[in-house]
Amino acid sequence: MRSPNHLQIKQLCRDSLPRLMEKQGLEAPLSVRMDETGWVNPCFFVNEKYAVRFNARDPQTPKFQREKVVYSLLRDRFPVPQEVILDESREFVPFDILITQLIPGRSVEADWPLLTSQERTAFARQAGQWITKLHQVRFNYFGELSERGPLPRTNTWFDYLKAKLDFHLKETEELKIFSVDETTRFKKAFIKFKPELDTVTEA
Repeated sequence: MRSPNHLQIKQLCRDSLPRLMEKQGLEAPLSVRMDETGWVNPCFFVNEKYAVRFNARDPQTPKFQREKVVYSLLRDRFPVPQEVILDESREFVPFDILITQLIPGRSVEADWPLLTSQERTAFARQAGQWITKLHQVRFNYFGELSERGPLPRTNTWFDYLKAKLDFHLKETEELKIFSVDETTRFKKAFIKFKPELDTVTEA
């Protein structure tokens, strides 16, 4: 959901680009094009070379920190940006900023209405193949990608999901969404699935 002052936020982010690019040792923004398809976080294409994104929607969540970890893990196996700059200083705006080198190509979403049925099928199949390859990447822990995240890294899938459930139930308690009895019932129902969850041994 957009914030009520999203237009002011976008302008603030746009105005910060010259100082940001200079700070990072990148060329001055001679051309700036806004990504009009984004609904939440401002994104600007600078000099048709970089995507500059601002985590304005959830500034307390380490979205870009997680993304940078993923790029480093996938760089040798997937077409991910080769240049990734994370600015957490909040020097020019009160948000984390991620600068990534643009990957050549076009948005499939934008061209989707123009594709034939056969082309759509081919794209969907290729997307499925990439997702399959993505799920073959293994970790030596379950849980949070970024060390700044609100959830832990655990040795088992069950422990991570339990921590995630407890985290969100605590949020519902603060918002008074469920009664104590309901929260207790949810926890008991989750525990019943431990044998099945324990069969997941690879992260």
